[in-house]
Amino acid sequence: MNVDLHALGNRVKDARLALELSFRGLAKKSGISASQLMRIEAGTVECSVSNLVRLCLAIGLPVGALVEDATLLNIGFNQAHIPDEVGKLLAAPSKKAATQRLRRYEEFLFAHFHAARRVVTDSTPFGVVRDSGFTRDDTKVRYMVFASMVEGFTNVERVATLSSLQNSPYAKLKSLALISTAMLADFLNGDDSALGIQFNPTPAAIKPNPRKPFLLVIDPDRKPS
Repeated sequence: MNVDLHALGNRVKDARLALELSFRGLAKKSGISASQLMRIEAGTVECSVSNLVRLCLAIGLPVGALVEDATLLNIGFNQAHIPDEVGKLLAAPSKKAATQRLRRYEEFLFAHFHAARRVVTDSTPFGVVRDSGFTRDDTKVRYMVFASMVEGFTNVERVATLSSLQNSPYAKLKSLALISTAMLADFLNGDDSALGIQFNPTPAAIKPNPRKPFLLVIDPDRKPS
């Protein structure tokens, strides 16, 4: 399932015109250059997650409203849904530093969302955990405990858990004790080991983009490997 770039561009254009904004006006609000906005509206470039988030915040729409044709992972970048603790962690003294922290947050959230999703959707949760590339023993223990919970889930409970992960991944991952604020803070501050798990989205349900590896496009019909 691919994002229709022209449809996305048209939605961005419609929203910009509805707000009576010029390219320069939207560029100022979003932090995206006017030339890049022109290419996005023309449908000639893919919109990275960082730019998609900036556009949505500038326009005042949830991420899914701009990309209706794709099944998107809602990672809570809508201002109304960013947990206060995450917002504080993402704060940075410069736009460059803020962008770097945002991308590391994306990586952190994708890695753990993907790992948790595999545990929930696989028929052998413990097998998934055993075969996953954990880089920290404490993180593996967190997932082993989670796998033991999933083993006892009914199908309805699995679907409900997956739905919660998709709608509010940070909050759900934290409530399941798979992540902690301290883990995220350490990772945002440059401690790669704080991620606790190796993450390669290429063979799984996330469709990769070599230049923008964290484009939020999830194919629900493709089974995780």
